Amino acid sequence: MTRLQRWLIAIGIILTVPACATTRTIPGPPTEVLIPVPVPCEPVQAPAPVRPKVQPGAGLFDLAKTALADRRVLEGHVERLEAANKNPCPEAKQ
Repeated sequence: MTRLQRWLIAIGIILTVPACATTRTIPGPPTEVLIPVPVPCEPVQAPAPVRPKVQPGAGLFDLAKTALADRRVLEGHVERLEAANKNPCPEAKQ
């Protein structure tokens, strides 16, 4: 062996021995990981509204009242659907 080879081997041993002697410390307490679990539930169903019907032979004023009442019924149904979509499973604890 040449002098250079012995020197390289000695430097390699000097550099690797301290690396094997060190130990790692655990950084702090263990972390708790929360995993979401699916909960079976039945979504809230908004029943179909009963829409007002036009009487045969109704005048223009009665037709306008029926149209306005129908619109209000549909707006109320939309509000119930939106409320059901905000919390589809009310019995599930969140």
